[in-house]
Amino acid sequence: MKNLLKFIALDKRCAFLVFIVAQLFFISFSALGDRSKVDLTGYKVVWRDEFDGDKVDTTKWGSPQQKRQGSSLWHKRNVSVKDGAAVLKIRKTQDPTYRYESACLRTTKSYAKADRLFEFVYGYVEVRCKLPKYVRSDYWFAAWMMIGNVNNNTNTREGCEVDIMETFRVYDRGSIPHTFHWGGYGVSHNVAGYTATPNLDLLDGNWHTFGCLWEKEGMTFTIDGYVTWSTKLQGLGREGKNKHKSQGVPQVSGYIKLSVEAASWVGPNSDWEKVMPEEDEVLIDWVRVWQRDVVTRSRRSVSCFHA
Repeated sequence: MKNLLKFIALDKRCAFLVFIVAQLFFISFSALGDRSKVDLTGYKVVWRDEFDGDKVDTTKWGSPQQKRQGSSLWHKRNVSVKDGAAVLKIRKTQDPTYRYESACLRTTKSYAKADRLFEFVYGYVEVRCKLPKYVRSDYWFAAWMMIGNVNNNTNTREGCEVDIMETFRVYDRGSIPHTFHWGGYGVSHNVAGYTATPNLDLLDGNWHTFGCLWEKEGMTFTIDGYVTWSTKLQGLGREGKNKHKSQGVPQVSGYIKLSVEAASWVGPNSDWEKVMPEEDEVLIDWVRVWQRDVVTRSRRSVSCFHA
C-alpha cells in the first residue's frame, strides 16, 4: 500500500510538471504568434540607397580611414558595390596589433557638422543585410547612429550613440544587442541596452532586416520587421561622479553608420580566437529612412515631409 501511495504521489507530480511545461510552451508559442510590427502608417521613404550602381555613391556615403578599438582598421579599399549590394570586406592582416581591416560607411564625410551628407530627426531607419559567415570570430558588424553631441555631454536628449544592432553575440542563439552610449568615451561614459534573443533565423546566412523607429518620446527596435524592444530611455545607466542616468531619447539630428570592427574580447572567448578566419564579408542590400511630419537635412537642402 505504501508503495502504491508513493507511485500515485509521484504520478501526480509528473502530471503537474507536464502541465506546467505545456503551459510554458503555450505561452511562448502565443508570444511568438502575437509579435508586433511598427506602425508606419503615414510615413514615406525620404532617403534611401539601394546600391544599384557599380560603386559607392559618394553623395550619400563617406568611407573613412581610421584605426578602431586598438585592434582593427577601416579603409575604403574594403568597400565595393556588386550585384546590387554594398560589400564590406573583412581581411585578416599580418599586423600583430591591427589584426583585421574592414570598412565603414557613414552618411557624413567627417565628424564635422558641415560635412554631413544626410542626417535626420525622428523616423524609421532600416538596413537589409547578410551578416558575416563566421559568427564566432573576433570581428563584428554594426548598424548605428551618431546623434547630436556624443562626446561632451551627459544628457541623452542632447546626444548619444545608438547601436541599432551589433553581431558580437550572434554566436549565442542569434543574440543581437540594442545599445545606447552617452557621456563620451572616457570617465563619464554611460551605457544601457537590451539583448534580443533568441533569433536562430539570423544564423541561416540569408538576408535580414534591422531597424529603429525614433520618435520624440521613445525608440523601438526591430529585427525582420518585428519589435524586439521599446524604450523611453529614461532613468537607465549609472548615476555617480561624472555620470548621469539617461533623460530621454535624443531630440537633435544624427547620421547613420555601417561598420565592421575587431577586438580580442569579441566572440565566445576573451582573447583572440585560435582559428582566425582569413576573410569574410557583410553584404548590404539597402538602407532606407522613413519619416512623417519632421524635417530631414541633406547636403545643401532642407525639406519638410508630411503624411
